[in-house]
Amino acid sequence: MATRQWNPSTDMPDLNGKVAVVTGGSFSSGIGLETVRFLARKGAKVYLTTRNEARARQAKDKLTKDTGIDARNIQYLVMDLYDPVSITHAVEELKRKETKLHILTNTYSHMGPFILIDRLLPLLKTAARDVSTDVRIVNLSSTASISMLPANFKFNFDSPTCFKNPVLSYPWQWRYIGRFMFGFDMIRYAVSKAAVVLLTQELQGRLEAQNLRITCIAVHPGEVLTEGVLAINNVLVRAIARASFLTAEQGAVNCLFAATATEVKNDTLKYKGRFIVPVGKVEEPNPVARDDRQVKGLWENTMVECDEKLPSCFNCARRGMTCSLTQSQPSPQNTEPVGRVEIDNTETNPSPDALSVAGQYPCLEAGYAAHLAMVLPEMSYDVPLLSHSLLSIAALHKAHLLPATRDKYLDLAAYHQTRGMEGFRSIFHNIDERNWHPAFCFSSTIIIYAFSPAGRTEEAMADILQIFVLIHGVRPSLAGAGRSLMETPFSALANGIGQNVFMSMWSRSNHGTNMD
Repeated sequence: MATRQWNPSTDMPDLNGKVAVVTGGSFSSGIGLETVRFLARKGAKVYLTTRNEARARQAKDKLTKDTGIDARNIQYLVMDLYDPVSITHAVEELKRKETKLHILTNTYSHMGPFILIDRLLPLLKTAARDVSTDVRIVNLSSTASISMLPANFKFNFDSPTCFKNPVLSYPWQWRYIGRFMFGFDMIRYAVSKAAVVLLTQELQGRLEAQNLRITCIAVHPGEVLTEGVLAINNVLVRAIARASFLTAEQGAVNCLFAATATEVKNDTLKYKGRFIVPVGKVEEPNPVARDDRQVKGLWENTMVECDEKLPSCFNCARRGMTCSLTQSQPSPQNTEPVGRVEIDNTETNPSPDALSVAGQYPCLEAGYAAHLAMVLPEMSYDVPLLSHSLLSIAALHKAHLLPATRDKYLDLAAYHQTRGMEGFRSIFHNIDERNWHPAFCFSSTIIIYAFSPAGRTEEAMADILQIFVLIHGVRPSLAGAGRSLMETPFSALANGIGQNVFMSMWSRSNHGTNMD
């Protein structure tokens, strides 16, 4: 039975041959860094994650100064857990280096880790096939999810607006006392930590339904003196924290217990999907964890939110699509959406439907299209992302002309737009004289798609904001390209075709004027 005396220095098993990923391990101090330190000391190869490569190097240098750590056991992944595309790229990098993952420790909230877990499942599953080892997913939560919320607190995890409006009503204690003590919204924090517990519980159930030997545990590290606590704008709170809170090293102990302790392996039923407090003690979570409607609702709404956070995939959840960047599967409670389209990463020969819309592109609106209808198809022979963009717009036109088969062609348009966006992402942050022509062409089709029925969201205001962000991002990315416009096949645009739109945009870009 676990006690407070469990000591990672003496009680952690040998971890040689195991691979771990720890999010938040690049900070100069904190639970993540200490978790990395102890795992690496015991022989695990640990990948810490960071948004900043320089900070990762600093963390690695700091850790390898510890004489008990082999420098080869400290690796890092550049990853922004608020950016799904960044997560996907980092995971692909990890997959090129490793075939298995034994330990995943998430020290952030639930949205980014939800996506990360989904992307890492292939590596976790591979490790779980070895009956001689056990695989752990540890998610950092907090007892604030219990202590800061009254028993009658109303959660709305089952509502589609649960992330935009996570707190329907604030407890009176917070309105009159609590908000003066903290420098942040503690109630929202508590709700987010409750979400971590619920998602851990639901994830465990779904993995068990697939007979996967993976143990998921939500962890309260204790009250830890972190940089965030010291930043609270209340002298009394800071004084209490300095006097009584745990150090980061002490705060990492419960995470390490969940990730490595033999007690967990020997009694998995006790710990699977549970919430534990220091050290290794199973604690009853907030009562909302027993509300199946809230638990399932949070899972489904998180899936939708994660899909819609993907730049090219805000269509996927609504239209029942699964692309290479949204691999999460719908729950058994959902009915299969009509017109579901599966998208993989492999290029295939054009389908009959694709060929049927390929000839539709030259039929688009005259004037602007009359010129581009020749330039874009010619360029698309060598640039697959443009082929997809043209097929997408052509399919939209077919959807308009053939109402009886509208849904089929809207699905086809969404498919090709998503495939095109995958290629566009690879050049978007590195646009130069070698690739700006395809970027320019594809950007024009993005705008067409954004205004189309397939690209619109369900709310008018959301439409406006989506399109504004889209145009605002495209314009500075292509700024400067207008200087060479006259020297390209697009010179016709500067001589009357589309002049008012495009030359105005390039003029504003080149003179540094903001678009209002």
